[in-house]
Amino acid sequence: MVIPSEEVLQVHTWDWQADVSETEIRSAYVDLAQTHSRFETHHRRKDGMVFPVEVSLSGANIGGENLVYTVTRDITGRKQSEKSLRESETKYRTLIEQAGEAVFLPR
Repeated sequence: MVIPSEEVLQVHTWDWQADVSETEIRSAYVDLAQTHSRFETHHRRKDGMVFPVEVSLSGANIGGENLVYTVTRDITGRKQSEKSLRESETKYRTLIEQAGEAVFLPR
């Protein structure tokens, strides 16, 4: 989903960041020009729904002004796939561990 730039310019990171407060954000990113990281967190949509995201950000000082470029990606599908895989692994591990003796016949 692409958000119009006029709308983005009217909000701050802490308006959509669901896991971290304004104070925590300000203290973590004091020198924006030196900021380069990628992390997972949760963002909040306008309707209040919280969803997982991966954020990549890089800072720079351009013309004496600290700027930050970010790319945020919704990773809901990836998180659901990871959960399904963990559940499947647990299910089959339990099946094998609780199985009695087994006989394998070659085809």
